[in-house]
Amino acid sequence: MSKGSDPTEGVLLRQLIVGDLIDIVGIQESLGGESEVEYWRKKLDVYTADPELCLGAEYAGKLIGYILGHIKGGEFGVADETGWIELIGVDPEWQRRGVGKILVEALFKVFLNRSCKKVYILCSWKDNEILGFLRELGFVRGDLIHLEKSLPRVGASGL
Repeated sequence: MSKGSDPTEGVLLRQLIVGDLIDIVGIQESLGGESEVEYWRKKLDVYTADPELCLGAEYAGKLIGYILGHIKGGEFGVADETGWIELIGVDPEWQRRGVGKILVEALFKVFLNRSCKKVYILCSWKDNEILGFLRELGFVRGDLIHLEKSLPRVGASGL
C-alpha cells in the first residue's frame, strides 16, 4: 500500500443476507468468538428483517466484516429512539485498516436517518483494544450500567 492511499479502497458496503452465514461464522472463528452456525442463523434471521441495520463489508467478493444494529426506545429509562450496535466483527487481516470504522459510520447514518439521537454499545472494560476503537469513534461512558448475576446450573437447588 502506498503512502497516503486509502486502506479501505475497494471495500464495498452492502446489506447482509442469510447467505453470508458461513462467512460470518468464519470471521467469528478467526476472532475466537461464538462460531456455532445455529447461533448465527438465528441472529441473521432476526437482524436481516431490517436490512438497513445489518451491514457487511466486502472486498473482492469476500465478506471481511459485519455489523448488526437495532433501534429501540422507551426501555431502560431511555425515552427516545436509540440506536444499538449489537455485534461487530472484522476479519483479523483487515483490522486496523478502517473497515470497522466505515461499518460503524454507515450504521450511524442509518440511525440518524431514523431520528436516533444516541447510539449505545456494550463491551468489556477489560478489552482496551475495543475501548480504544470505540473512543476514536466518539463513544464515551454513558449513564447506563449493566448488572449481572450468575445463576445456578440447571438442576442445582437454590431457586
